[in-house]
Amino acid sequence: MNGKISSNFIQEFIEACSRVRLRTDASLLERVHAVNPWFIPAFTNRRLDDTLCIPEPDKANMAALLDFCPEETSPRHIGIVAAGNIPLVCWHDFVCVLAYIERHPLECVLEIKLSRKDNVLLPAIVEALEHEMNSGASVFRQIRFTTRPDPGVQALLFTGGAGAEAYYRGTFPGCPMLIRTGRTSAGVLRGGESAEELSALARDCFLFFGLGCRNVSFLWVPRGYDFGPFTRETERTMGPVLRSHQGYMNAFRHARAISLMEAENAHEETICERCFVLKKSGDMNPSVAVLHYMEYDHPEEIEEHLEANADRIQCVSGTPEVPYGRAQSPDFTQFADRLNTIEWLQKL
Repeated sequence: MNGKISSNFIQEFIEACSRVRLRTDASLLERVHAVNPWFIPAFTNRRLDDTLCIPEPDKANMAALLDFCPEETSPRHIGIVAAGNIPLVCWHDFVCVLAYIERHPLECVLEIKLSRKDNVLLPAIVEALEHEMNSGASVFRQIRFTTRPDPGVQALLFTGGAGAEAYYRGTFPGCPMLIRTGRTSAGVLRGGESAEELSALARDCFLFFGLGCRNVSFLWVPRGYDFGPFTRETERTMGPVLRSHQGYMNAFRHARAISLMEAENAHEETICERCFVLKKSGDMNPSVAVLHYMEYDHPEEIEEHLEANADRIQCVSGTPEVPYGRAQSPDFTQFADRLNTIEWLQKL
């Protein structure tokens, strides 16, 4: 082994994350916001809580999952290409690859290409973790932040759009890649939900202004569903934040104008609220500030639609696996696009 491995690395890492979260100050949040106006401090704080404050049940799962030993012949130069739609969107990949390079028998390099929209938080956290860690601190010196992956990268974890995917496939032919592209999430309403459940669903929809792949942008509702309770809870829970953001409200006003015009021409069912639009449509990828919905008569219709769109859906809120309010707080074992990052790394 390479002499730097600590059998308690993950436990120490988890505790260090909690301490780093406690020391996160307003100046870092403002630097993040200055780079990307969509990353408002309130949302960045929420993201930091979800990533650095690891729940007790997840700690044991993480320790077990990340306790693996790569072979000496396994790749030693790993790259991560991150998206920039929500703060720290590549955190799960980062933790998995960090464990990989820490447990590798030989010295490794982790190279991370961050989006220009999210290039402040992770470097700051990595620096803070290096200061917080004891026996495992040296692993952080194997991390490099770059604007372009090195041609010598031996394995790549990519998250982004189809155009960028084509570029990286062409640039790194033959390189093992774990590819995640754009998805969205859905929610199921059955009628009779409590105000607390509807408020939680509103957060699933509009945290991070709806820009994340785990943000709910599509709803299944019973035929004849009364949206009044949901819209009132959305207004109460998220309305003030949404209306205070100029970029979001510009997007909302544009979406409202387009939706009203389309509804008038095609007699479509559209509900315009104070800060979002509800439109009856089977399209699972509406624009910012728009929620699409479909009505159902029988739950089996949901399953059929879900199966038909499985490659477009990240998660479904309002289910046993993802209760309302948990869409943006997945367990460590809920892998993006249902692609098991740990298994992929183990097979390299």
